[in-house]
Amino acid sequence: MRAIRLVLLGLLLGLVLVPTAARPARGGEDEAAAPAGAMELVIRRYAADEESLRRFYAEPLSELRLTRLRRFLDHWAARLEAVDAEALGTDDRVDLHLLRNHVARRRDELTLQTRRNADTLPVLGFATELLELDRARWRPAEAPDGKRLADALVAVRERLVEARRICRAVHSGTMPAAVSSEAPTLTPVIAWRAAQALDRLGGLLKRWYAFHDGFDPGFAWWAKKPYDRLQQECGNHATWLRQEVAGAKGGAAPLIGDPIGADALRRALD
Repeated sequence: MRAIRLVLLGLLLGLVLVPTAARPARGGEDEAAAPAGAMELVIRRYAADEESLRRFYAEPLSELRLTRLRRFLDHWAARLEAVDAEALGTDDRVDLHLLRNHVARRRDELTLQTRRNADTLPVLGFATELLELDRARWRPAEAPDGKRLADALVAVRERLVEARRICRAVHSGTMPAAVSSEAPTLTPVIAWRAAQALDRLGGLLKRWYAFHDGFDPGFAWWAKKPYDRLQQECGNHATWLRQEVAGAKGGAAPLIGDPIGADALRRALD
């Protein structure tokens, strides 16, 4: 019975999403009109696929997440654009319009996230390396090497320490003029966003460590001390960004918001 339902779902999807040019002329005897409610099945499929992607690629800073979601949304935008809305019933035409709008909004969100990441990553200085470490455990090509992973944690911490040194110089106005053009932009908004990212990455690091520690008895011998020092540095940097740059005092969040910009606002209003 499950197989039959899947076959029927596939047939309905193919019928609804067939390009306009491939449809018979309206009014002909062989016209293939989509069954009423077919768009509901399409929406369910889209929603399930999008949720799976967002759950698996959860970290907003991940370039791989942006790439996967962008490819997914571009694919769906092209498929929906090819649908012949005139061949659908009224309810299905409304659903088609709503789904097209939803995909457009999601694409705009990715553009905004890409721009925000470009501002945030230099303040962190290490996020890419840490995300790559975590990604390597998804499909390991070789057995984990405790010493190699410990060395990687040390390198990540060194990058974070350097990023914090540069951020302090930018914030205090002591950055040498010769290198100021390469320094990250540091505003209360970016600092607050970076501190939240550090909280998430600290959680990711904790899960990464627990994963390897549970499989390799010798992993902790190499990695425990570098892991603890890196977690401490994440916390120190996040605290400094929140309190000294973003202006959060006594644990209260500052009233700074995170503006999306004029262009994104116009598109959202459209």
